[in-house]
Amino acid sequence: MIKKSLYKNFYIYFILVLLVLFGIFSCEKEKPLILKPIPALQIYLETSQLKFAYPDTFKVKINIEVIEGKDITDSISFVKDEEYNVHKANANIEIPINKDLIVRLYTTLNGIDFSAHSDTLRVDTATGQIRALRLSLTSGGVIINSPKIENIINMQADVSSALFDNGGEAILSKGFILKDTFPEDGFATILDTIEVEGNNLGVFSASIDLPEYEKNYCIYAFVENNKGAFLSQPNCFKLEEPTNTVQLYTYEATYISDTSAELRAELISNGGNELQEYGFIWSTTPNVSINNYQNRAITDLEFGATDFYATMESLSPATTYFVKSYVSTNNSEIFYGNEITFTTISAMPTVETTGSSDVFIRTAKISGRILSTGAGTITEKGVIYSDSYIFDYTNNMGKFISNSLNANFNVEISGLEKNNWYYAKAYAINSEGSIGYGEVIEIETLGVGDNGPAGGTIFFVDNNNIGFEVAPLDYLAENQQWGCSELDISGTELEVGKGADNTILIINTHNAQMPNYETNPDTECSPDHDGTIAAKYCAEVEINGYSDWFLPSYNELQECYNYFQTADPTTITMLQYTWTSTQAGDDFMYAYMLTQSLSTVLKNTSGKAIPIRKF
Repeated sequence: MIKKSLYKNFYIYFILVLLVLFGIFSCEKEKPLILKPIPALQIYLETSQLKFAYPDTFKVKINIEVIEGKDITDSISFVKDEEYNVHKANANIEIPINKDLIVRLYTTLNGIDFSAHSDTLRVDTATGQIRALRLSLTSGGVIINSPKIENIINMQADVSSALFDNGGEAILSKGFILKDTFPEDGFATILDTIEVEGNNLGVFSASIDLPEYEKNYCIYAFVENNKGAFLSQPNCFKLEEPTNTVQLYTYEATYISDTSAELRAELISNGGNELQEYGFIWSTTPNVSINNYQNRAITDLEFGATDFYATMESLSPATTYFVKSYVSTNNSEIFYGNEITFTTISAMPTVETTGSSDVFIRTAKISGRILSTGAGTITEKGVIYSDSYIFDYTNNMGKFISNSLNANFNVEISGLEKNNWYYAKAYAINSEGSIGYGEVIEIETLGVGDNGPAGGTIFFVDNNNIGFEVAPLDYLAENQQWGCSELDISGTELEVGKGADNTILIINTHNAQMPNYETNPDTECSPDHDGTIAAKYCAEVEINGYSDWFLPSYNELQECYNYFQTADPTTITMLQYTWTSTQAGDDFMYAYMLTQSLSTVLKNTSGKAIPIRKF
């Protein structure tokens, strides 16, 4: 009875304990459920350079290698995004956080296997933000298109190709190879290799000259990287002799500035057609035609000529242009020449050639002014000249740089020759390397018979283009003695070019040995002297600002006589009894006498002195 009661009480207590515990837990406040966001990956494929190689939509197998975790494998689609020129995955890929990952992509396009993989990456936050990953597919090898021949004009082929894949290696070079036979015809000779600038993926093009008609040719595109050289499949064709076809050749543009260029084309054959219009068309994109040109210049073909010309104007600086010559027939058929390309220079300085001065035999002064500096600061300015009207900075007869810091400058040019016409213009170069030119001006150098710089008459020019001018006859001085007969002034010479030295020697000898000769000649020398010194008179003359006159030497006066004998016999008469600066002995000097020849005369004889100068 006692045992049964104890068992019953224990059972009741046990039930009570359970009830208490249930009440405690059932009364505790309920906690909310916490859901951790799973980060997502948005993948973009770089296809801006290769957009022509991808379809608008394609599927890719994705494998996410989770380091120290389970890999994720799936299949996703990529869709072309026109706005950003990429392909992007059309779904977010869920990835684990705080794990190192490598993303790998695999697909097959046009029978070629492509792949891509990322570097090791980690998403170590739980913010739920999408992580963007940009990748590029590669085939693991070089993929290059067979060349496309855009057109063949006048034995010149315009070709293009496309580099789809660089094989994961930097491109060292690319271009086209011309061979002389079809592959099945046996060994081929490489006729030409054209290298194209740039190492980017995408389309590249060039023009290839074809040597002969009625020949087979193959053109290959090539790419070279660190792994070797890779050739495309060839594009082979036979170049047939054209019949009834106009043949034009467009020459390279010349005199290219920031806003203009000169064009020239040659009409090789009219193909029996009656031609109506000649001109040039151009654009800033290649393969220009009459249907897509941006501008054109219509010109004429002069009778009997084969070349026609035009000037491109109102161009934009630092811009690449593509140009073709063209002609149209009387039935509106259009024929094109080959396409050329060039790039205008950066905005060049604006320069003015303001004039010329002091144009002599060997020299002239040309002035210029800089009106604007163009796209940079001026680094050099000056003057260039030539004996041809067409000349520039690299093709001229002389270039002379000005050191002036001012916009206005004046430069003396030299190296000219007597009695010649020359063309000169100012120029300036800015820090962008652009050259601006002023207008071309004409100058004519002096020669025998012209007025000299000092206003006299040029009577002689030597082999070094040194000119000699005789003073106007107003300065022909009479009653002049040579000097003291008792002075032996040895050292005076006969030759042309020695008169100035002779004059100085005569004056210095009198000053040193007879300082009072001019004021007291009878005491210093002898009573039959009047104190005049013909050389000193000439040396002290100033005419039109020039004071470098001298008494002519024997041969200089002879050349003066030779000139006037033909040009003005009247002057010959006036020059009789004219002294030279050449001593003929202790008491004698040479003079021009009535016999119309140079003779020896006593130094104390009164005669004439005519100044001359050289320049």
